[in-house]
Amino acid sequence: ELLDQLREDLSDAVTSLRRTIGALRPLVLDQCGLVTAVHDLAHATRSRAALADCSVSDRLGDERLDPDAETALFRVAQQALANIEQHAAARHVRIVLERSGPAVSLRVQDDGRGFDPAEVEVLAGHQGFGLTSMRERVQALGGQLAIDTGRGGTCIHAWVPATPGLARPR
Repeated sequence: ELLDQLREDLSDAVTSLRRTIGALRPLVLDQCGLVTAVHDLAHATRSRAALADCSVSDRLGDERLDPDAETALFRVAQQALANIEQHAAARHVRIVLERSGPAVSLRVQDDGRGFDPAEVEVLAGHQGFGLTSMRERVQALGGQLAIDTGRGGTCIHAWVPATPGLARPR
């Protein structure tokens, strides 16, 4: 009986560990790359949020990015789209992925109601850590995050080095 319980506990632990590993580096990035993964996010968000449009513009070319850069940009896109779905009341979203010199950038722009970033950052301890986690992800790679928001919508713009160890853009 004790052995059966240990097997069940071990199985639960392995399942939990696999979930955690998958959350760190989504399988879709390894299988399909950043562009396809972001297209999939955009499509799912458009359906769930009943958006009129959620387009992705790919200006990266065929070369794959550093895995850490892909993961960071994917997670920023994922969080930005979750925020749009939950809070923005947007109708249109535009996502742009592009390489600019030594950096790769992701821009997620919506036509929603906007927000006060200072107010959201203060509430982060109670509502979640979306903006904080986005900023920390890109800064950990030597990148930067810019947020431009107002009544006409919000633009989240993240830059990360295309290759590990490169300086961030100015």
